[in-house]
Amino acid sequence: MKPLILFLGVVSSAGVAQTIDPAAVTEILESSDRLEAPGCVAGAFRNGSPIFVRGAGVADLQRKKPLNGDSVFPAASVSKQFTALAAAKLIEQGKLSLDDDAGKYLPELRTQDAPVTVGMLMHNTSGVKDWIALLLLSGGEVSAISRVEALGLLLKQKTNFTPGTRWEYSNGGFLLLSEIVARASGMPFEAYATKVILKPLGMKKSMFMNGALPKTANLVSGHVPEVGGYAPENDYARISGAGGLMTTMNDLAKYERDVAIGGRVWTPAVRKIMLTPGKLTSGEAAVTNTGTGYGGGLYIGQRYGQEFVAHLGGNAGFAMAYLRMPERKLGVILNCNHVEANVTQKGQKLIELIEGDILSSPGNSGQLKQAPAPASSTAQAPKAAAAAVKVPANVSGKYVSDELPASYELSEKDGQLEVTILSPFAPASGIKVRNFKALPNGSFQGGPLTIRFEPDGKGLTVSGGAAKDIRFYRAP
Repeated sequence: MKPLILFLGVVSSAGVAQTIDPAAVTEILESSDRLEAPGCVAGAFRNGSPIFVRGAGVADLQRKKPLNGDSVFPAASVSKQFTALAAAKLIEQGKLSLDDDAGKYLPELRTQDAPVTVGMLMHNTSGVKDWIALLLLSGGEVSAISRVEALGLLLKQKTNFTPGTRWEYSNGGFLLLSEIVARASGMPFEAYATKVILKPLGMKKSMFMNGALPKTANLVSGHVPEVGGYAPENDYARISGAGGLMTTMNDLAKYERDVAIGGRVWTPAVRKIMLTPGKLTSGEAAVTNTGTGYGGGLYIGQRYGQEFVAHLGGNAGFAMAYLRMPERKLGVILNCNHVEANVTQKGQKLIELIEGDILSSPGNSGQLKQAPAPASSTAQAPKAAAAAVKVPANVSGKYVSDELPASYELSEKDGQLEVTILSPFAPASGIKVRNFKALPNGSFQGGPLTIRFEPDGKGLTVSGGAAKDIRFYRAP
């Protein structure tokens, strides 16, 4: 099965003519030696013009359709820059401001000690809890929740910390940002983002989801490894904001051209909004977990001794990378339909295939990465290794929360703890979490849950990812 490939004449950043070996690109993209296996589609662009667009592997193992530039993938967290871009277009029009109090548009929003601004949501400094983590703590699956339900979960929560005091990656902030875009524009987020981004750029095969998947034969299936091969896995969110963009490499080529040369969507005013890293309320730079800054849904700063503007994405069965090197006028994008794909490593190899050995020089600051996305569902979340756990006496019973629409039924036997999560989002029989282990700080971790018991025995707090300290108390 021959992979699709488009190669054009290439000029390096130094202005020297180059020839890129197609076989070398395929070798980087292939996931295994098997002809009929999931794989990747990659695009490389110089100053907005394609160097190559190439696919290797199949879209799904049933139809065995080869991946190509028109294969439709979920963009996962790479969607965040599109949500920020929609907000930036409103800011450009004077209908929104980075300094606006989010409560102006979301009066139901709860905060802690200080207001959340639009800029804090865009820069991940708001402290807003992660809606996916909240759903997992409620025993739900991301593919089965509506936008209204996700917002309902999120808007009941106080922030994890005083807004603007530190950086923390959160899917919740971008869901709220998309809702502010909707309320400020007077249009559903999906409709407004399509109007101001997809249509002007001619991204006709892309869409922002709100429950429904694209109706196209080019929709790609995700995959996870199993004994002897791969199994399909497509439990990813169907709502937009933190994710939700469905797109193709050929459409992303149109987007990348506008990022590189500007004019239609990426105007000078919008570029400044998108590429200015956020600051804390103290005036200090908001430093991410990679040591870079964070702008409009984009990590911005030095990696490997080079200037990068980048973001990674991951859904159940998928991985994506958006990598730009502004000083070299180079963009590399990857869409892969299996969780084993190391898109960071593949992206680095493609960059060096084009530019030479530029990422292993002195000053290499380590891997480009983002905070790991929560698991796709509580049932599938990795479980803690079994260990002898001594839990406090008399913790068995039912616990409820004013913050989360879920109840936790705890049972303890021979020092082992079991939790059954019951909620409107969980199966009727609930989700069981076992194999808890004791942590040095006195809490107990199992699967997606970290539980800390209150000393007086009246309640407990539950945390998971960027959803922290949700209190449960014994049911009357």
